[in-house]
Amino acid sequence: MVISHHHNKRAFTVIPHVIERFANKYPRVVVHLDEVAFASATNDFRELRDRNYDLILERGGTLPAKGSADDLNIEFLFDDQLVLVAGARSKWATRRRKVDLAELVDEPWILQASHTWNYRILSKACQARGVAMPKASLVTLSVSAITHFLADGRFIASMPRSVAYFKALKVLPVDLPVRPWPVAIVTLKKRTLSPVVERFIECAREFTRPMREGRLAPKR
Repeated sequence: MVISHHHNKRAFTVIPHVIERFANKYPRVVVHLDEVAFASATNDFRELRDRNYDLILERGGTLPAKGSADDLNIEFLFDDQLVLVAGARSKWATRRRKVDLAELVDEPWILQASHTWNYRILSKACQARGVAMPKASLVTLSVSAITHFLADGRFIASMPRSVAYFKALKVLPVDLPVRPWPVAIVTLKKRTLSPVVERFIECAREFTRPMREGRLAPKR
């Protein structure tokens, strides 16, 4: 079974957990997972249409536009939200019930590139609050790099809530604009899915069900 997702969306910190659940149920199945860069991955879902992949897991920012997806099945899994996070050692990882975005602007920040969903939503939040966009100490899409630098307690970052949860980061109580971003499975309508692929999709549905219901999925 071959699946794909965008590595630069950071949406799919859930993927290892889905694969783990699937592997426990079906230990003899080999899963091939590709992380595909945004520029070449699924702007037109060509790799899926060419049957290079059985399915693609996507975030809303790159889901196909209406009218261009007549041959695709798009199954919603859950909506993610942008949150601000810090490491457990951060001075902001306190029991405060509310943190004003203005308090964080001058802290060291890890940001994403200006074209990303994370950056755009954070920028809108800063505009709404009337504060300047934070200056980045580091610009990266690498989850491993972000979590490494957050661990020392100096940095602030923005990321999807699902990523923060599975990386055990402290979500700061900051009001941000509510901008749901759907996470979905995309398959071909006219391609009969194998039983193995159908079972993988069912594992994804089961694992993300609590997220669809507004709860957090189990980490294991």
